[in-house]
Amino acid sequence: MSENFNNNHIDYGTRPCPPRPPRRNDEPLQFKRGRAAAFRRTDPILLEGEPAYEYDTKLLKVGDGVTRYNRLPYIGDFKGKDGDSAYEIWLKQGHTGTVEDFLNSLIGPAGKSAYDLWIDEGHTGTVADFLNSLVGDSAYDIWIKEGHTGTVTDFLKSLEGKSAYEIWLSLGHTGTEADFIQSLSVYGAWLEAGNTGTIEEFVTAMSTASWAPMESTYQH
Repeated sequence: MSENFNNNHIDYGTRPCPPRPPRRNDEPLQFKRGRAAAFRRTDPILLEGEPAYEYDTKLLKVGDGVTRYNRLPYIGDFKGKDGDSAYEIWLKQGHTGTVEDFLNSLIGPAGKSAYDLWIDEGHTGTVADFLNSLVGDSAYDIWIKEGHTGTVTDFLKSLEGKSAYEIWLSLGHTGTEADFIQSLSVYGAWLEAGNTGTIEEFVTAMSTASWAPMESTYQH
């Protein structure tokens, strides 16, 4: 089924549309009409003031005698025309330059570096001095400031507390770690006998007093 345009209407038949006679004053006015796809495909130039109605979209365009159909706006089209770009608005505000100039104008001034702020606060020195100022004292430095003397190795050794076994030996006991562990097996019995205290206190009590239940248990 073909769709043929003439100046007054579209013929949806297969035969050419005969010329339209002049319209009488009492004759109803008919717009050029057709499907939107047909108008877009042929893209005609409407006469100035000539309307064209898309009956499938219910939209209307009016020609200006110059612009092709596809570039004409719809009458009552609420989408509106595309607005100016940010660059175009920038130019209208009196600026001059390329798009690159416009983009560069959006970049604010560079802020001060941390080193610059450090200098502004009254410090003096190089960037290296500034970086060194950010480094706090190490644990070893603090240990030295507290009056201790020695190397880093000495400092590390000072952090090592005595083990329970070393405390047991310092109290006058002799034996291996296995002997020490075996001596702890009577700690529970020591508590059950009414004593209170930590393992270290138990070890001290064991070395300074005779405790019958303990001594009878620890017989090897």
